[in-house]
Amino acid sequence: MMLQIYHTKRKRYEPLPRGGWGTVTVIAGDVLALVVKGVRAPLHRVVARTRAEMVEPRVAATFFIQPDPGALLRPVVSPRKPGPGRRLPRPITYGQWKDQKYAKYFKKNKKAEG
Repeated sequence: MMLQIYHTKRKRYEPLPRGGWGTVTVIAGDVLALVVKGVRAPLHRVVARTRAEMVEPRVAATFFIQPDPGALLRPVVSPRKPGPGRRLPRPITYGQWKDQKYAKYFKKNKKAEG
């Protein structure tokens, strides 16, 4: 498997370089990017490789974490980036944000079913 990140300026997916033994790749999610100034959640995908392309084994341990649906999302002030954190348009809970974020996908599925 090969992890690819979408390069917005080049408008294409590019392989994420491997860092070698002991390297951990962390991809920030949408919620973290929403509340922390300077953090972006990149568009990414995993592409299957052929056996010939697989030079060395790779281990992936995917972990997703979500706040409680009632948790209030608020900006986090970073010690490395002085000043206020991100400005959210209004106070919003994780549950409200998630409903808004994924509403477009549910609308598409309902139209396909109907």
